Amino acid sequence: MKNTFKFLAKVTLVIVLFTGSVFTFSTLNVSTISEAKAAVSEQQVYSYLVARGYQVITLNPLAGSKYNWIAHTVKGGVHYMTTVYCNSEVVIGHEDVQF
Repeated sequence: MKNTFKFLAKVTLVIVLFTGSVFTFSTLNVSTISEAKAAVSEQQVYSYLVARGYQVITLNPLAGSKYNWIAHTVKGGVHYMTTVYCNSEVVIGHEDVQF
């Protein structure tokens, strides 16, 4: 009986802590990475690059940036590291660094 009570107390504590943390994060407007990137999607950035004649090898969110993307691209047989600059709604432009 004593072990059952301890187990139920631990389960209740975990539920209370989880519920409290979810409530706290939701009231602080904490968002996940996917929610932050939802404004300009990977598909939009990919389409932007393909429309400009690039073959996209890899495409990833730029570390430390809220909206920008980094891609390994090929254009005219030349490999580039392409940074795609975005704001919260649209692609603004891009910059290439040749390998």
